[in-house]
Amino acid sequence: MKKVILKIFIILMVFCMLSTIILNVSRAESLQDIESTAKGFIEKGKAVGAGTIASTEDKMADIVMPIAQILVTVGTIVVVIVATVIGIKYMVANPEEKAKLKTQLIGLVVATFVIFAAQFIWATIYKLLIDF
Repeated sequence: MKKVILKIFIILMVFCMLSTIILNVSRAESLQDIESTAKGFIEKGKAVGAGTIASTEDKMADIVMPIAQILVTVGTIVVVIVATVIGIKYMVANPEEKAKLKTQLIGLVVATFVIFAAQFIWATIYKLLIDF
């Protein structure tokens, strides 16, 4: 029964893909129509949005940067708390529990690396884009 349903599903998916391709091919425009539409779009954008890209960029930076700073701060606080808890548990644990805590410590180190690497990558990309 499952094989029949799977075959019907595959046939329907192939039919949907083929019908989409056929519909898109039948709607194709000429190259001149596409070019004139693109030029009109660009001209309309130049007329309406003269100088607004820089202001939009500043607005986005004003919105995104505080959120990113809050996330990094929260991540740092969580890492410190978890490291403290793991450290206390490690001090009072027997050898078997210490082995488990070491694996948790590896996860903590990886999480810390991800938090700060993401912040570094974000800051680097942001600086490069601002310079351009």
